[in-house]
Amino acid sequence: MAELCETASMKDSDFKTIKKRTATLDIYYIPTRYPNGLPVGIPSEAYQKEDAEGRSRYAMKLLIWLKRKSER
Repeated sequence: MAELCETASMKDSDFKTIKKRTATLDIYYIPTRYPNGLPVGIPSEAYQKEDAEGRSRYAMKLLIWLKRKSER
């Protein structure tokens, strides 16, 4: 996600402002989807419900922001 924002920021500087925050979503992408995505243990042991809920809320806010941006 951060890499995508970096590329988008070449056309629109607003993406630079969200790049750091979107990077927090990147750390959840592979490890939470695959049982062997973590060096030790399984995702259900490493991530808590509160983590998932927080990232989910942020992802929804990001989608709303992107939708508004695309409508301009």
